[in-house]
Amino acid sequence: MSVSQIQLLNVSAPSVYTEYSFLIPAGSIELSLQLRPTGTPANLFWYTAPSGSASPGTAANLPATYMTVPAGSARSILGKLGSQTIYFQVDQPGQVLEFDYHADT
Repeated sequence: MSVSQIQLLNVSAPSVYTEYSFLIPAGSIELSLQLRPTGTPANLFWYTAPSGSASPGTAANLPATYMTVPAGSARSILGKLGSQTIYFQVDQPGQVLEFDYHADT
């Protein structure tokens, strides 16, 4: 019998409006994402297909469809996930995106 344990992962996002990504491991349950609190609050913009933009470093680098997690907030995605990639950008430098999810071990 397997046991569902919380898994943690941090992804550094040092530059603004630069595309970063995270591959959701197969069998992940209840994914949550938030930016680690810093001295400068930042917004998180996330989406599930790469932007493909040729102009990194500006707000125009965001794709047409994205979700926003306002500074100081978190987002949870309920249900079983796996093998999807989440892409994200931030609007303040020096951020760290914290992911947590449950996984059978």
